[in-house]
Amino acid sequence: MQWNESDNRAERPKKMSVALAFRILGIEPTDDHELVRRAYRRLVLHLHPDLIGESGKDPRHFSEAAAAYRLLRTKYRLDRDAELDGTTAGECQNCGGYAILKKALDGGNYCQPCHLVAAGQKRSLPSPPYEIVTCGVSIVSLTVAVVLMCVGVAKGDTQYLTGALLSAAFAMATLAITCITVGDTVRSNKLRSRD
Repeated sequence: MQWNESDNRAERPKKMSVALAFRILGIEPTDDHELVRRAYRRLVLHLHPDLIGESGKDPRHFSEAAAAYRLLRTKYRLDRDAELDGTTAGECQNCGGYAILKKALDGGNYCQPCHLVAAGQKRSLPSPPYEIVTCGVSIVSLTVAVVLMCVGVAKGDTQYLTGALLSAAFAMATLAITCITVGDTVRSNKLRSRD
């Protein structure tokens, strides 16, 4: 890779883009992880300060090559994880970092820290995970079922008891969904750790 001497830090974005990382390593975006690794190793032999000595090469180039390799290694890992989880990985529209993306209310795709943050607004709290919401719904539904059951027994009214039964059934359904979701998350994490 030939570095353009007009390239300087002031002109570069805060986070390196995936396209720039491929350009620095001198490879195509269609190349697989093994070719990325080989290109990086080849650059290390030409740019590492300990290997080239005082030949006048800028040590910044080695740092950029290392950053490009780290970014692409993260990209391939996140792409694989996203494929396993059924999520989307890509560059955040706000900060430019490569991450698992979430669709925001404005229709954009953002990383977790930038999620639900519109330009010029203060940071919002991230949305709660799906499992926490469904667990909370289960707890509220069970509480409603207990209250309806107590009122139904006290008044001797079967309508309250029917409402309690329906609320309990709904709570069990949301609890089952939570358990299945947590089980799938644990299973996908085990698959990831094997790779």
